[in-house]
Parts: sequence; C-alpha cells; structure tokens
Amino acid sequence: IKDLQARWEMNVADLSVVDDNLAGSLKASGQVSGPSTSLTANATAQSSLSVHGSPAGKVELTAQARGLPGAPSGSLQVQGTLDDAPVKIDVAALRDASGKIEALIRQAYWKSMRAGGAVSVSSDLSQARGQFDAHAGDLGDLNRLLGTTLAGRIDANVQLMPSEGHAHLKLNVDGRELKVGEIAGSATLAAE
Repeated sequence: IKDLQARWEMNVADLSVVDDNLAGSLKASGQVSGPSTSLTANATAQSSLSVHGSPAGKVELTAQARGLPGAPSGSLQVQGTLDDAPVKIDVAALRDASGKIEALIRQAYWKSMRAGGAVSVSSDLSQARGQFDAHAGDLGDLNRLLGTTLAGRIDANVQLMPSEGHAHLKLNVDGRELKVGEIAGSATLAAE
C-alpha cells in the first residue's frame, strides 16, 4: 500500500446496550493516513457517562499516533467529569531519531487519585531510567464505579535506573487501612 486514507465514526446512543451498569451516550471518530511504513492515526470521543447510577458527566478523549508501525509515538488525553469529580489523564510515548523511547504520565488525576512519572528506554536496556509515582488517598472513591466496597489508601513508587551494567528496578507499595468488603488490613511491599 503506497498511501492509505481511512476514516471511521461510531455513535452509541444508549451505553446500557454495552453494559447494564452504564448509562449515557458515546460519539467517536478517527482516521488513519499515510504510507504503510509511517502511518498517522488519530481518534476523538465524547461521552455523557454514568456508571452504577453515578451522576452523569461529560468525558472527552483525544488520541494521536504517528510513525506506525516501525517507529511509533503518540499521546492520549482524557478530560471531563466522572462520578461528579474532574478527571484528567495526559500520557505520551515519544521516540527520538536514535530510537530512544520516553513514556510520560504528564498528568493523571481523579478524586483522591494521582499519578505521574517518566521512563526512558533505549536499545541498550541496561541504560533504562525513570520514576513513576501513584497515590490513592481514598480507595472508597472507586466504590460506585466498581460496584463494591473498598476503603484505605495506597502509595506506590517505582524507580528504574542503570546499575553495574543492568537496569535496576526498585518498587515500594504502601497500603494502609485497606478494606475489601469485610476483610481489613494493611500491606507493604518493597522489592529490588
């Protein structure tokens, strides 16, 4: 294929046909174009969304990719309101001319949950480096969306760094006052 030009559209007027726990609507569209060795794709979606009876909120998504399939890079942004609270996600994967890939979580938040970080990986995996942090201040924020009973908080940190010719991974997860239904406790995980 010398050059591809494709477009698509989707309209779901009632999301309950997808799952009984959903209400609202979804409109999405996108396109793929370019030579088969370096395609560009993008998509947008808008939804009025309610999950398990949560207040309906507007959520918008934008996704872009280029350099497909051999040298991909792209981004994803989500913003709007979910379960009566602002939600924002901004992530990207970037590839430079040397082939190094950088994966970024520029911003991710909803209610008491936050995440961010960046990881860089080149063809020499021993030189990989980066850090990722996540925080869930109140797991109960998920109760209505998941249709379950959770409580507690979790903090997580992942570090990746070169060390003695290898990639070294360090992981720390701390869960406090955790509760799933009637089961309660705390947990800590540290790994290298």
